[in-house]
Amino acid sequence: MPADGIVLAKEAFRLVERTQAYQGEEVASYLFHAFGTNLRFEDDEFNFMKARTEHGVKRAFQLRDEHFEIPEP
Repeated sequence: MPADGIVLAKEAFRLVERTQAYQGEEVASYLFHAFGTNLRFEDDEFNFMKARTEHGVKRAFQLRDEHFEIPEP
């Protein structure tokens, strides 16, 4: 996951939690959707949506698992 996407998601949840009686939640959803669709992926980050588009869902999951695979000691 891109680091900016993780920060964005945390801030979105924090904003919605701080609004009373769901005031502003609808507006916030449009705002964070706009930010979320403009994420920038670095070379060492895995872009699942791009992999899914290029290779299909099954292969994208395989590529994701290979990307995050950590060898056992």
